[in-house]
Amino acid sequence: KNEIRFEPNLRGVFIRAEGAILPAGGSTTSSRGDLNPHLSYSSGSVAFSQRILSIGDPRGVAVSSSGLRAYATGMGSSNIVAFSTSNYARLGLCNVGEGPTGIVLDASRGRLFTLNRFGGSVSVVDEQSFTELAEIPYFDPTPQAVRNGRPLLFDTHATSGLGQASCASCHIDARMDQLAWDLGDRSEEHTS
Repeated sequence: KNEIRFEPNLRGVFIRAEGAILPAGGSTTSSRGDLNPHLSYSSGSVAFSQRILSIGDPRGVAVSSSGLRAYATGMGSSNIVAFSTSNYARLGLCNVGEGPTGIVLDASRGRLFTLNRFGGSVSVVDEQSFTELAEIPYFDPTPQAVRNGRPLLFDTHATSGLGQASCASCHIDARMDQLAWDLGDRSEEHTS
């Protein structure tokens, strides 16, 4: 939403987590929808009980064999959402290990597997009940100082009034965003 000038106009609402469905066959027609249908974006803050329903920094996507349901990982929100591929209606939410980036569906066994980059683990999720069955750790040599700092950059539930944004939403993987923002506050300008 960097077409809106000045931070007081944005009021903390500057990003949305959206999905897009592109049909097979090279068609240019696509549909897109908000992955956080519970948010109205009329305010820059909601109650924590609503904030934790949000998905932030979506990364991995898996689609059911029927093509009617999709799953997206929220790296910043440490969860997975299930949604309808026809209208983006939210079908479920499952909390998993910290920082899920990748997701794989084993349809024959009814299991989803997420790679939890920050937690150094793999989560096993039951597709039917949409609950985490296990979190299996793997060796992660990441220094403790980096692990301690990640929530400040990535955690969308702790650092966002709506639960969908963090510093990493613009600074993808802690890089410079290369976007032209005009976030000044014109009410603080004085003429002489």
